[in-house]
Amino acid sequence: MLAFDVTFTNPSTQVIIIPLEASPSFF
Repeated sequence: MLAFDVTFTNPSTQVIIIPLEASPSFF
């Protein structure tokens, strides 16, 4: 949820957050 908020406020971080969210091992 926090990552989603950061992505919404900073579109540039979306590139970094999306791969992390797609990686189940990260969470």
